[in-house]
Amino acid sequence: MDTALSTGLTTAVAFILVGAGQAFTWHISFEQIPQSLLEPLDLESASDQYILIIARCFFVGCLLVDSLDLLVILTPIFAPIVDASGLDPVLVGMMGTLQMAIRSAPPFFGCDIFTAIAIFNRP
Repeated sequence: MDTALSTGLTTAVAFILVGAGQAFTWHISFEQIPQSLLEPLDLESASDQYILIIARCFFVGCLLVDSLDLLVILTPIFAPIVDASGLDPVLVGMMGTLQMAIRSAPPFFGCDIFTAIAIFNRP
């Protein structure tokens, strides 16, 4: 019974965070923020700079929130930029996934550490 309760609470917290991320994503799309970001950009000439900007955003974002929530929030913002600039979406997706994996273990947020602590009952 304790295992089911613990699993239910952990799942509920994860779904609340994902739900909040989805609400924020809907608001970003409703306000047309990705489209307004595309207007001032020179998309043909600076694709290397966009990769660095996206990597930095994922790196800094993972310091502040869980990687799943960050994925839900940043994907609708960067997807139109990636499409319009001609970048390979698989490359950008792998880069974002790598950034999220790197930043999920160490502190500041460190959700992997908190998960390991909860599973193995260690301080």
